[in-house]
Amino acid sequence: LEHVKKILREDGGYLVMQDEQKIPISRSRKDKLFEIVKTRFL
Repeated sequence: LEHVKKILREDGGYLVMQDEQKIPISRSRKDKLFEIVKTRFL
């Protein structure tokens, strides 16, 4: 998560990395990812 620049919720969701690479978020792991992001950054 330290290399994630932002999270886009368009088209199912993507992680945008520091090098501008887009990585799709799988539907089955999306909830877990958002849970981790909330606990780490909020």
